Amino acid sequence: MYLDSWFGDVRFACRAVARRPAFTSLVVLTLALGIGVNSAVFALVDAVLLRPLPYRDPSRLAFVWQTLPEHNVFELEATPWDYDAWHQVNSFSQIGLVATDAFTLTGSDNPERVRGSRVTASVMPLLGIGPQIGRAFTPAEDASGAERVVILSDGLWRRRFGADPSLLGRTIQVNGVPRTVVGVMPRGTSLPGPLAGDDELWLPAEMSGEERTNDTSHNYTVLARLADGTTLRYGMGLSIAAMGVAAAGHLEPVAGALFQELIDLAVILNALRALRD
Repeated sequence: MYLDSWFGDVRFACRAVARRPAFTSLVVLTLALGIGVNSAVFALVDAVLLRPLPYRDPSRLAFVWQTLPEHNVFELEATPWDYDAWHQVNSFSQIGLVATDAFTLTGSDNPERVRGSRVTASVMPLLGIGPQIGRAFTPAEDASGAERVVILSDGLWRRRFGADPSLLGRTIQVNGVPRTVVGVMPRGTSLPGPLAGDDELWLPAEMSGEERTNDTSHNYTVLARLADGTTLRYGMGLSIAAMGVAAAGHLEPVAGALFQELIDLAVILNALRALRD
């Protein structure tokens, strides 16, 4: 009895739908859009607010930029000189330098163009990430003239090298230069924020002494970890103290130190404000 009634309702609904196809299509489209938008919003909220970032204590991480308000520039990338100068500011417990680029792999297989990053040895400990096999970069490898090494992504290791564990210690050609594979990152590893992407390999910074004093090439992104116990006012106080030391000529290089530290103060304030919000 109940089954017959149910079938009757279904037949009535089908006839009503067939009589008004335009209205039916509109209802179906509205439902589809509503479900799709809600799914997209939940995915965004889950990724940004609910699911923790895959880094050590992510609330203490910050991107450090320069700001030039008079030119309406508020996120100017850093120079190697900035990176070294910002080490003087005790508001940060760790600081790292990143430069994204594209690289060409050659060798026995077909040439392949891949995305990658040059990073200082401090970046991986700063983020709390590391290779699943092998080792991370050492501080000595930040300088030019050190052994040429490379760390691969899990995807590249599996796709191009068949997940061969014996690849560690062997050399591959990157931009025509032989480099020793020292590690393989875990699956899904990526850098945070604006650096996020499908990095297939990581190279050391390999900067010469001359490159480290370059204060004109704004091609680098600086990551930092806020020091434990550092607050907004404390960070500003330390920055002002650093500015005073720079003005007295005790920070190297001395030329332009006062002007540069004023910019650094604005950058640190902006980074700390972002963390507080």
